[in-house]
Amino acid sequence: MKRRFLCLLCALLLMIPSLVPAEGAVPDGSRSFDFDFTFTLNAQAFPKLLRSRMAGYAALINRLGLKGNIAWTPATESMELNAVLYFTDNPSKAYPFSVYGAQPRIFITSPLLQNEVILLNMAALLEFAVKTKKTLGIPLPYLAYLYPLTTEYAMAGPAAIWKEVIGSYPEGGQVTEEQLRTLTQRWSEEFMNNPDLQRWISALADGSDNAEAAVEYEFTHAPDYIEKATGFRPITVTAGNGSEVWTGSNGETLYSRQESEGAVSMSVTLPASQNGYVPFLVYSSANDGVTSSFKLETSLNRDPYAVVVEPVPAEDSYAGEEEGFYDEYADEDEGYYYDEDEYFDEESGEYSGYNYYDEYGESGALQEEALPASLLHLIVEAEGLPVSLPADSNFNILFNLLEKIFPNYGAVIHGETKKDGSLLLTVRKPDNNGKQSEEIFRCTGTLVPAEAREIPNYMQKELDGIYNVFSFNEQKLADFRNKVLPPLVRSIFSFVEAAPTSACQSLLDDLTDSGILDMVMKY
Repeated sequence: MKRRFLCLLCALLLMIPSLVPAEGAVPDGSRSFDFDFTFTLNAQAFPKLLRSRMAGYAALINRLGLKGNIAWTPATESMELNAVLYFTDNPSKAYPFSVYGAQPRIFITSPLLQNEVILLNMAALLEFAVKTKKTLGIPLPYLAYLYPLTTEYAMAGPAAIWKEVIGSYPEGGQVTEEQLRTLTQRWSEEFMNNPDLQRWISALADGSDNAEAAVEYEFTHAPDYIEKATGFRPITVTAGNGSEVWTGSNGETLYSRQESEGAVSMSVTLPASQNGYVPFLVYSSANDGVTSSFKLETSLNRDPYAVVVEPVPAEDSYAGEEEGFYDEYADEDEGYYYDEDEYFDEESGEYSGYNYYDEYGESGALQEEALPASLLHLIVEAEGLPVSLPADSNFNILFNLLEKIFPNYGAVIHGETKKDGSLLLTVRKPDNNGKQSEEIFRCTGTLVPAEAREIPNYMQKELDGIYNVFSFNEQKLADFRNKVLPPLVRSIFSFVEAAPTSACQSLLDDLTDSGILDMVMKY
């Protein structure tokens, strides 16, 4: 529950720039806002087993405020955040910091670090998160997937190949058999040789809920899916009057997009994969100049009638008699466990169950019993979002994530803004049987336009003397320990001194449970 809540808060923070609008912008699109927020966390909204620990965090969070300025320039794709974290009941306890950069590079500095600069190379975020999960068991990959660059970076190779081989058809046309064959070949090489893409798929599968094999199979077989979905027969693209439709050889609509004044709608409905999973996506948005709304729904659900996977004949299965096979895998429960008594059906005289020797049949598809009915079902729906701030608005965002790839979670975000700059954001559980559920989190404060300024291009910033925490060499690590760690530790102790004892206990418990404390004590 805590990791889901943390993911939701991160997603909310990532959404804030998109909610903030063009008021106070200079001609190049630069924007700037002053803010002052306070927070409320309701520990009683958490499951009973977590309430005591979350009460400790709530005792701290409910005393904190955050104020400062955020500015960004679309032309350079760079931003600057200068802020102060403070205790509302003791403003003298204040902790200033700055976060600036562009999406691939985030820099952090503070007087508390003697103004040394820490770099977060966000292209390496997923790799760092995976190593952290394997070492400490902390589910950081969930947070990594929330950061847009994680997926953009992993998919850059396949996207570039698609652009080069298939391209776009603003005036209509036809995707030929040769293009589809070339795309399949190029994608097969990309999926096999691109370590960033392989890491993205592996981490997604590893974090899934008892569906690792199915998740990895579906994504790694994307190149083969092109052949199955199209039969290498041409695709017709019809475009005009704000409409674009991609039609398969059998007349089925694969992709459609329609644009009109202030509104966009898009849908993707593709044939089932070899294991029967049907990719589906619909999106619509509207903008009346004052407020905007959108709805996104996507799923990867299995159509049980789309594919029939033949059972594996015993004589064609893996040779379980090979020396060491049973000893090596019998206790790992990775889909290779074999037990005659458990899987032999005396009535039919046959073995059953996908765990008979292997999860895969002759065709390469997963056996029937290994396949979850659904891998992903995501719905995000928003209404009443303000087009510009400050404004009088009242908006809601529904978030519902289900099925096997990620932990299931749902929440409702409610927001209110006023022309005087006041702002309210709340996070609630979805309504249950018509009854409004408890509030989980609340943020109140002000967000007021400030004088806009041009932000430098931080992708051009020199990296000499900067500490890349995702990639330390021995020299940098030694410098970090000598220059950055001592003032950082002093700042942490200062913060801990002002924090409630219950919050310190909750943090200590989590550090102990995760193994971080043990690791720190060793070094």
